[in-house]
Amino acid sequence: MFYGKHKVDGNYGFFLTQDNCDNGVEISLEEWKNLLSAQSKGKMIQPNEKGYPSLVDCVDTRTYAQKRQAEYPDIADFLDAQVKLLSGNKNLSEEGQKQLDTYVQTCLAVKKKYPKF
Repeated sequence: MFYGKHKVDGNYGFFLTQDNCDNGVEISLEEWKNLLSAQSKGKMIQPNEKGYPSLVDCVDTRTYAQKRQAEYPDIADFLDAQVKLLSGNKNLSEEGQKQLDTYVQTCLAVKKKYPKF
């Protein structure tokens, strides 16, 4: 297994042979598995100064607003809770109240995690 720069598109990656990559360095199957496992958990693979694959932390480039928005619950959950509350059915109303309480608590947790400046 080799890690190197693709001869055509210039992107770094893994190759079975050195034929398709420039400056390929050989790595073991075990190293490859460990790298992919770490990548699946949020690490990024990039070449070090000698061309070997190394793991680095990903930098979150999302804006403050994007981070908040990504964690807020879906507005459809709020609307569904309202419909249940207004249904006139006792069981549905109780379910809707629980759903609304969960929605509000989730929103408050996001606001606490990402307070406005």
